[in-house]
Amino acid sequence: MNSFPVAVHIGTFFLLINIVHGLRFLWKSAGFTGRSIPIRPWSFLVVACLVAGLAGGIALAFGPDKAVLALVYALAMVFSLFHPVVAVCFFIGNVLIRPWEFMPTNALMSAMPRLLVAMMAGAWALFQLRRLRFSIYWNRACTVYLLFVAWLLLAAVFSPTQSESLEYFIQAFIPISVISLMILNTAEDEAEFRVVRNALTGSIVGAIAVACYLTIFQSHLEFAEPRLWSIGLLGNTNDLGALIVMAAPLVVFPRLIRREGGKITKWDLVASFVLVLGLILSQSRGAFVALFAAGLTYLMITARSLKRLMVGLAALAPLPFIMAVVMSLRESDDLSGSSASRFNYLIAGAKMVKDHPLFGVGINNYPRYYEQYTPAFFEWGARTAHSSWVLVMSEAGIPGLLLFAALYLMAGRAAWRIRREYPEYLLSIVAYGVAMSFLSHTYSFFPFLLMFLVFGAERVLASRAAAALLLALGLELVGLAPAPAQAATAASLQAVEGPDRPVGGYSPQWMDQLDIAGSRGETLGFLLKARGQGCAPITWPAWAGRVRTALYRVETIRTEHPSFPGAFVGEIQDPLLPLGGDRVLCPTRAGEGVVFAEIGIPKDLKPGVLTGDIGWGSAKLKVKLTVWKMVIPEEPALPAYSELTPWYAVKGHYGAWNAAEAELARKYVREMLKHRLAPLKTFLAPVPVVGEPPVAELENSPTPDTSFTASTLRERPPWAYVDFPTVKPEIRGKPEADRYLRGIENAAKKLDRKGKLMFYLWDEPSEGEMADVAALARRAKALAPSVKTMVTTRYHRDLDGAVDILAPVLNHLVHEDHPSPETYQEFQKRGGEVWFYVSCMSHGCDYLSDSGHPDFMVDRTAAYIRSIPWIAEKYKVDAFLYYAVVEAYKNAPQRDPWKSLWDFSGNGDGTLFYPGRPGERGLTEHQPIASLRLKLWREASFDAEYLKWMKESGKAPEWYGRSLAAMVPSATGWSRSYAEYRELRRRMGDWLNGR
Repeated sequence: MNSFPVAVHIGTFFLLINIVHGLRFLWKSAGFTGRSIPIRPWSFLVVACLVAGLAGGIALAFGPDKAVLALVYALAMVFSLFHPVVAVCFFIGNVLIRPWEFMPTNALMSAMPRLLVAMMAGAWALFQLRRLRFSIYWNRACTVYLLFVAWLLLAAVFSPTQSESLEYFIQAFIPISVISLMILNTAEDEAEFRVVRNALTGSIVGAIAVACYLTIFQSHLEFAEPRLWSIGLLGNTNDLGALIVMAAPLVVFPRLIRREGGKITKWDLVASFVLVLGLILSQSRGAFVALFAAGLTYLMITARSLKRLMVGLAALAPLPFIMAVVMSLRESDDLSGSSASRFNYLIAGAKMVKDHPLFGVGINNYPRYYEQYTPAFFEWGARTAHSSWVLVMSEAGIPGLLLFAALYLMAGRAAWRIRREYPEYLLSIVAYGVAMSFLSHTYSFFPFLLMFLVFGAERVLASRAAAALLLALGLELVGLAPAPAQAATAASLQAVEGPDRPVGGYSPQWMDQLDIAGSRGETLGFLLKARGQGCAPITWPAWAGRVRTALYRVETIRTEHPSFPGAFVGEIQDPLLPLGGDRVLCPTRAGEGVVFAEIGIPKDLKPGVLTGDIGWGSAKLKVKLTVWKMVIPEEPALPAYSELTPWYAVKGHYGAWNAAEAELARKYVREMLKHRLAPLKTFLAPVPVVGEPPVAELENSPTPDTSFTASTLRERPPWAYVDFPTVKPEIRGKPEADRYLRGIENAAKKLDRKGKLMFYLWDEPSEGEMADVAALARRAKALAPSVKTMVTTRYHRDLDGAVDILAPVLNHLVHEDHPSPETYQEFQKRGGEVWFYVSCMSHGCDYLSDSGHPDFMVDRTAAYIRSIPWIAEKYKVDAFLYYAVVEAYKNAPQRDPWKSLWDFSGNGDGTLFYPGRPGERGLTEHQPIASLRLKLWREASFDAEYLKWMKESGKAPEWYGRSLAAMVPSATGWSRSYAEYRELRRRMGDWLNGR
């Protein structure tokens, strides 16, 4: 170690990053208060003393110059007591950075691998003990892994060198088995799994950083390689290259492409730089071929047209050229000799398995028998197979090869299942699978770390049902099959603030306690997840009688196509069925049930803090409700409108016209307004113009119950626009149009709606129609001056003075080829209003795309809706328009909205409700069934109030402007992290409440 002090410090730094990630996870997940030791005033002192004492003792063993490394180990040991994820992450960091190989003479460091295995197992057992549940997740992949390990044990037993093979097998596979099962069992939700994944990628980056330092700055050493090198197990250039291709997709896709967390950090850039530098220094053909294979795989799963395929191939074309340039740095003899040797290794392995087809030549015996089987002597002595597949085939026979291949294919299959939302796992499996075909990694940690990371991803991200097995105490990990048993079924109740539903590979962070806050007049929503067996009612705290509460059972809708490249396809939570008066929740056969809960804060409720428990059977969830002093106004800060077509609604419920159309339309209008969304175009019948002078008949045609007044005017709140039917296309420019406009004006004068009447004049006119739009708008202004005109289009010079409200699609509101935001602000100064809307352009109206703008698709995460008012605040728009709320109903009864919401190349485009029909899903009457996406819009609408209050506060604190700018730098660069919006809104509310 003394020869490489800087390398040790680099490795220590990356181990410390692992600990920091673990501590951050514990803090964010309430690990101190929910799942572990409760916080007390003395707790911090106890933890600090433990860390200091351990660090001091370890430093004495390591040496005073390794004090930081000693502190890192002390932190890991102490905080592993709180959650086994910390122990798993630290173990992963150690097996990849391998500090003991820099301290070969230090007794404590040499024993560290075994100590860390024990620490992992102990931390997991302690965690299970605190939960009073000893169970282990087990799936078919675990069974195949167990069979593979058992076969390797047999191969060692029947080996010609039995004792040596058994010793090698035990040293290799006991720690591999422990870490594999720990990865699969400690990360039980998406937040925990993300920490494990980041530990793997961060540790690989750390190992490559150490290797880059040694290669660049220690090249003078006589044993130094001209290419990327390190010491110990990861000393070989090609081994390091394989780690690079394993980590590259896991680093690039979550942060730089999908922008997980919403923003690219310096760490993302540093990690990418280290991997690229390591790849160049490695000069590894296998690594370049592996990355090329990953690129082709990505094209295969995302290219939906020949054009996109050709563009993707063009993007990959430079990679072989770069490879050729990098390979030119290697000597030609080195390259040709390497190719010839690898062919000999393959032939030698084939000959071995021909003579020993069942158990091979025995574990760790390929080097011993290489010279007996090689067809030519390019290299002499003990040589490895240089292929994981050849190695397992030659040393464990055909059954060993088949089991190992089956396990890897199962990992590939798991990665394929989650490829749409998380393609990085499939790309990593493909890239590393190619790389290890040229390397002897069969008995190393690396393939098993990756495979079980993917199995864990499938379990956590795709929410696969888990079978529970009783963990027999003292059961040997190797050679024995665990006996299945039913896990303990103690009830539990967890929550996540807001409608942050799981989507595909994304899962919100479930908490063991709920801390929510809101203003008076605000409705707060949150998800509850119950685990256990049997049915039980949901109970509220004692103060629930002072607020409004509601519960909805969360149902799923199955998608058959992705809305955008990489979108998850399958069951997605969205419909919300009202929970009956008894509020009984019955989990599914998998033992899990999810409900959406609402707390409506009355405007006259006294500000303060309310605490209590939400219950389900024996499970309790502590809830803290903070009521702020602010009062939500009746008129939204960001008014929102959407089309409600009564004919579509009645089709979705009855399959044909029904006399209940008017009442059904009123139910939908009331439900929309409850979610702060005002309807447009809810006309049951045309508005006739009668008499002379002409007057629009608003009250009695066709009947008083179905008239414009009953269906449209009466349901609108005072703040909302009331829209009249626009001039029909067939009469534009004709006398009938003028008569209609005069009739509307004469009726409008009698209404107490000054400034809140409008024509939705023209929808998305083309460039060639602008002159006609302008002519119609000017005619409307002249004959019906009491009624404003609105057109869904970008700013156009011809429309100045004729159109009062412009509503461009967000893709055009902020686009270099369209009018600038400043142009719209000038339009506003002249008395106009600017709305904006999101459309299928976000995800591609007739093809798969992803413009980066928000939308309301079922297969999007919650941030895609939550971001809308924040973007509106940035660009100073006056209102938000959404296309429609029952668009998919128009296809009923041929296509039921409960079975498909596929419209305009998206799932849920224009549909925010589901038709609740009597006799189905426990319903007894026709009623609109809201979606989680509608709840998300209501939550986003409340955000607009806080943004307005901050703007009106006079002088907002410095952190507000900085945070807002970071959250929404542009119309496509907004944060994809739902939690970031929630946290900033909480901070804004606390500040406003404290003024």
